[in-house]
Amino acid sequence: MRKKIVVRERKKENCQPQSAAQERERAAEEAVCSAAESQETALAALGTAGEAAPASALPSAAPCEVAVSAASAGTAAAGVAAATTAPAADEDNTDARPKMFGVEVAYLFFLGMLTSMVGWIAENLARLVTQGILDSRYHLLPFIPVYGMVVFAVHLVFGDPDDLCFFGKKLFKESTKKTKILSNLTCLLMMYAAVFFGELIVGNAWELISGVQLWDYSSMPLSVTQYAGLIPTIGYGTGAFLLFRFVLRPLIELMQRKANYKLVVLFNCIFGCLMFADDIAMFLQVAILGEAPVYWQIVLW
Repeated sequence: MRKKIVVRERKKENCQPQSAAQERERAAEEAVCSAAESQETALAALGTAGEAAPASALPSAAPCEVAVSAASAGTAAAGVAAATTAPAADEDNTDARPKMFGVEVAYLFFLGMLTSMVGWIAENLARLVTQGILDSRYHLLPFIPVYGMVVFAVHLVFGDPDDLCFFGKKLFKESTKKTKILSNLTCLLMMYAAVFFGELIVGNAWELISGVQLWDYSSMPLSVTQYAGLIPTIGYGTGAFLLFRFVLRPLIELMQRKANYKLVVLFNCIFGCLMFADDIAMFLQVAILGEAPVYWQIVLW
């Protein structure tokens, strides 16, 4: 309080207005002085004002100049801090990214392409074991996009196998050991149902539209129709569940922490266009020639 009284007395003695312009100038200086006083009060509360020189030791003509200098220094420091933090804020701005239930669509698309490759490998392994044949699976590239769609469907419908959700709504209100077991069991059974009815619908619809039979399970034990059977249902359904349970969720979390978002988007654009062109080529050949393309085939026995 004594410091404020001293400063105000000096204003009265040394800052008498002589003209309208000088009066406006001094009014501006007084405003800056008031801000400096507030700053000094805050510093005193932090215990740093005691180390600084007292206000009474300053020359009588300098309080406003000191305040202006301090204010200018503070403004410059704030500008530098804003300039250094702004780019980081822009880089870390994840709110603008398209998301599906909290996960970036770009990451789901990338994992969908990986799953498409896994599906291509799985089909060839199944044909190798049962028929001794490896082939292109009707594609130039080692991708079967229908498997990639499973990533979006699983994330959209199921969410987390330990805490099952249906389109964002949790199946169990509380998360306990019992509910986790029931959640995983329900998820596995629904995977079986999705594989069975999915193959049944896709196979029959494709044959109805194009007249081409893409696969035939008739020779396999426990087959229900040529497009659906218990063995492929259990095999593909279990594989999809294990992929979802132990691979998909950890990969999503890893990508959210480590992946370069722009690089992932670029990769998606390039390979997404190539996969789309590959599918168009297959559809055109089926429509024109009436058969699915077999670009290469290896018969081992």
